[in-house]
Amino acid sequence: MQNRDFVIENATVVLPSGILKGASIKIEDRIISKIREGSINSNQNRINAQERFLLPGFIDLHSDAIEKEIEPRPNSFFPVNIALFELDKKLAACGITTIFHALSFAEGEIGVRCNNTASEIIKEINRLAPKLNVKTKVHARFEITDDGAIPYLEALLRDRYVHLFSLMDHTPGQGQFKEVASFKNYYGTVYEKSDAELAKIIGKKLSAKESVKSRIDYVVDLCKSMNIPMASHDDDSEEKILWLNEMGIRISEFPVKMEAVRAARNNGIYVCLGAPNVLRGIHRQKT
Repeated sequence: MQNRDFVIENATVVLPSGILKGASIKIEDRIISKIREGSINSNQNRINAQERFLLPGFIDLHSDAIEKEIEPRPNSFFPVNIALFELDKKLAACGITTIFHALSFAEGEIGVRCNNTASEIIKEINRLAPKLNVKTKVHARFEITDDGAIPYLEALLRDRYVHLFSLMDHTPGQGQFKEVASFKNYYGTVYEKSDAELAKIIGKKLSAKESVKSRIDYVVDLCKSMNIPMASHDDDSEEKILWLNEMGIRISEFPVKMEAVRAARNNGIYVCLGAPNVLRGIHRQKT
């Protein structure tokens, strides 16, 4: 289409102020120049939205999709560059205009979630980002019981390869997994871990708890010094939210209890919910 100017009509438009039904949008030189209820008089090309929703481009702050794109099945890996370009097409087709690819630093746990692999993927994402259709960023997820992740994360942070940093703790007994059984059921089923492998992972997490605070303090101070935004994962109590507030962490992502949600709101902390779970009507915490 040589003439890039066009009008989208008969759309249900989502605006900051509310939803506008039967609306039209005029695009000129790739910029929205007019939004109004009803029709817009114009000789430009017209697209009938047939009352479908028309929304701004989505910003996905936490997507693990790149992990599945690289490793669609256990121990079956695609080259990172191929995975990135293919996923980029899917994201654009879904209306996502900014993506924060979430890479986890959790040595010896699941799939590509090991420190060296995650680090190399992040470097490749940064190298290829200018060639992708979707604005592409990196969300580094730090499993706080993994002391071996610190050197990798420090190097990536100092090189400005990370655009969002989050703390996560999947140790059974809190957060997402209140019981050991729920942890084993999830990781054993989804990631095909044996009982022996699960016991090793849980044992490592529990033994690392004593030195967690020093690791957290170090990476949080580093992020603050470089003005990198921080989030916390699977918050489950008001106490934890108050701790986030003291630490200067401003995002609570996927809180698993309403107590945590309310506390975050009351303390000016942003809440990020999992859209797929909300859409399916499923709460993350299983009791």
